[in-house]
Amino acid sequence: MLNEEHLKSWIEESFDALLSCLSAFVAIPSVASPQADGYPYGEACDRMLSWIEALMTESALSTQRIDGQLVIGTKAGRRGGHSIGIACHGDVVPAQGTWENDPFTLWQNGPWLVGRGATDNKGATLVALWAIRYLTEAGITLDGDIKLIVGSAEEIGMPDMAHYVANYPIPTFTLVPDAGFPVCYGEKGRIGFALSLPLGATNLLFFGSDNFANSVASHATARLAFCDDIHAALAALNQIEHIEATVDNGVLLIQSHGLGRHSAFPEEGRDAIGQLARALVATDLITGQQAREAIAFIADATIDFHGSGLTIAAHDQMSGPLTAVLSTATTDSGVLAIGFDIRYPVSADGEAIIAILSQKARTAQATITRFEHSPKSLVEITPLIEELCAIANSVHGTDDRPYTMGGGTYARLLKNAVAYGLGTPSIPIAPPFPAGQGRAHQANEAVYIPRLKKGIEIYVKALIAIDHHLRNEAI
Repeated sequence: MLNEEHLKSWIEESFDALLSCLSAFVAIPSVASPQADGYPYGEACDRMLSWIEALMTESALSTQRIDGQLVIGTKAGRRGGHSIGIACHGDVVPAQGTWENDPFTLWQNGPWLVGRGATDNKGATLVALWAIRYLTEAGITLDGDIKLIVGSAEEIGMPDMAHYVANYPIPTFTLVPDAGFPVCYGEKGRIGFALSLPLGATNLLFFGSDNFANSVASHATARLAFCDDIHAALAALNQIEHIEATVDNGVLLIQSHGLGRHSAFPEEGRDAIGQLARALVATDLITGQQAREAIAFIADATIDFHGSGLTIAAHDQMSGPLTAVLSTATTDSGVLAIGFDIRYPVSADGEAIIAILSQKARTAQATITRFEHSPKSLVEITPLIEELCAIANSVHGTDDRPYTMGGGTYARLLKNAVAYGLGTPSIPIAPPFPAGQGRAHQANEAVYIPRLKKGIEIYVKALIAIDHHLRNEAI
């Protein structure tokens, strides 16, 4: 049924067309912004959906727009009765940090393609579409329908997919190309936790960071009105690693330089917010009891990425440690607003963690302004999961087992869904940029070209395998 040599030749021959499409896709600055410009998630996200819908039509798929939030392209099967979903997203995180080129202009650095969304998740979306294109051009029609689902608000909590799941029929089995191979069969629970802390009368004029809820902060800033020995303060601060202090119009300006990392995998990051808070505590420069206590709370809460300072640390063999990242901070009208992104192991009790966090907020005399809880998800390791794992291992030459992770994907909202590629965690190929750059949610986000090509091959084989299993009701 499948000629592997023909598939590999077709991938090479059609790859320039994929690159051209990826360039146009990346050029759309589709950062989701709820209800902006009269659209569900902003004009750019609406334009992105129109663009991918047109490409689906060009690829011989029938299309359906879902209430301005998602678009579905369907390749009809011979018999129907079951359907295979591929759930992707075309929205991206803001282009923060220092980029070598325009974030929304795709460019090549050796075997890497660079641009916001190149890896998360626009490159993977086109890989999925190219796999469907191959089946069409090779004359391979499956028994069931294939449905390519592209959303526009994954990066802001997945309200688009929640709307779809609540109101429309979902596929029988779904792949989500937004993680790593071979198969992610479980995702940690996630808690979004935001607080406001009053500062009172203080010399702390501002405390804030580059703000994105899914990332370790790469930069944070504090400004202090100062009347005492400002030179001694400068000397003390500038002795602290990754802290830079200067004087700006009589105000002490303190900058903290971190390393951004996706908050689901923060270990290689460096938290600029906590680093700044600890520098302020160590130098004892803040006046006012409330402000001192607020900054001390941040310093303690961010002592590591595993929730030790919040007394919520947890670990299990299946999914590893809890991660807790203070990802956002800003000051407005004498109130410091902070937000945590917490991912807890699949064996942990999410409600118990929420209770501890609530008590921590009360002790700190903080106001809870947001609590979002997305429970953990886990599917059974079935013969189909094993076969999907074997397909990815065969193409990549690996011997990896199904795994769980801290990242959150559309798979957690869909029945019978797993995250499947395109990354290869067991083949750690570093992007050609300094630490803290080149990966998802970082500056100079990049995707490895061989990964895209192998992704097409894996997805073609996976779609055929899933169809066989669904036909025999062996999911």
